[in-house]
Amino acid sequence: MALFIWKVVWDYLPTRSLLARRGMRVYLMYVDCPKSMETVCHMLFECPRAAQVWRRASFFLPGPTFGVEDFLRHVRIALRLPSTAGWGLTAVYLAYHIWLDRNVKVFEGRRAFLRSIVERALCQVVEIMEVGELDLSAMSRNIWDSLFATTTPRFVLVSWKPPPSGHLKVNFDGSMSGSADRAGVAFVIRNYGGRLIAAGGFLMRDMFCRLVASFWRATQVP
Repeated sequence: MALFIWKVVWDYLPTRSLLARRGMRVYLMYVDCPKSMETVCHMLFECPRAAQVWRRASFFLPGPTFGVEDFLRHVRIALRLPSTAGWGLTAVYLAYHIWLDRNVKVFEGRRAFLRSIVERALCQVVEIMEVGELDLSAMSRNIWDSLFATTTPRFVLVSWKPPPSGHLKVNFDGSMSGSADRAGVAFVIRNYGGRLIAAGGFLMRDMFCRLVASFWRATQVP
């Protein structure tokens, strides 16, 4: 997620306007707005579809001049305190899922329901808040130098495909220390809607490799 925000800050998301600046011959207009150029600001805040996503999540943008710098300033302020950190995380994940929704339209020619976009973002925020209390000391600070440097949690999202309707999906992994005398294993179970069902993990000793730890954990999940 930090990488996504970094790209938003520095205008490095591969929008059509960026691709054109890099010499690629692409159609500059946004997929939902044939009269507007596809920029980060338009895609995340100005586009009517994006505005509907924000409204469905009870986020009301101040006005048509609200842009990337305003967004980052609000997020930075929100993440300073545990009482408002949930708001900041939700804003970041909503922006991320608006970007994913754009990609689905561009590459697959389809759109998700607005409600689904909001629910997926909120589910990920709930997972983070439920797994452990938000620790402000575990924030990455000022990683973008002086250009509206913000704080973002050190969470990394990976690609995840939901299971068929009515099924659960188990993801598991393991890792070990550099001295190879300790290993950690963990699992997470989600339903077809991406909702967290269960998660767990613990420390193991005298494991020979990460692969062994991962497979051992898999055999313990019913």
